[in-house]
Amino acid sequence: MPPPRPRIRPPPSSSSSTISNTNTPSQTAITLIPPTNTQLRLNLHVKPNASQGRIISVNPENITISISEAARDGEANVGVVAFIAEVLGARKSDMQLISGFKSRDKVVRVEVEGLKWFGRARGKEKEDLKEVGVVEMVLRRLRERVDGEEEGG
Repeated sequence: MPPPRPRIRPPPSSSSSTISNTNTPSQTAITLIPPTNTQLRLNLHVKPNASQGRIISVNPENITISISEAARDGEANVGVVAFIAEVLGARKSDMQLISGFKSRDKVVRVEVEGLKWFGRARGKEKEDLKEVGVVEMVLRRLRERVDGEEEGG
């Protein structure tokens, strides 16, 4: 039996105008969502139908990833959430696809408290977290996993 699919929910209508806009030059690949700064917004460019999930690049505008799921019947959306959750050490339930349901450019919202390492940071990682902040720590984790090989999709 296949594993259960994570919930892909459209964003609530009251907040969609502030977080579901498409990428613009002023936006960055990862941003904290105000006013509480307890959530991150990840701007992704997705390449479906790859042999495996991997991070291709992290640049100022977006994070380019490949996933093995096909862009059919929401399979790629589920694959994106699962892959990013695995990379960031988060539960899939703490992530939500909020934009790009039928596009290769997607926006995923991540609950900062859901990052397993966030609450358990100790020693050097805790000092780094205080010094550079959660956005930089997430960028570091993503860059550690970059695999620059391009693959069709």
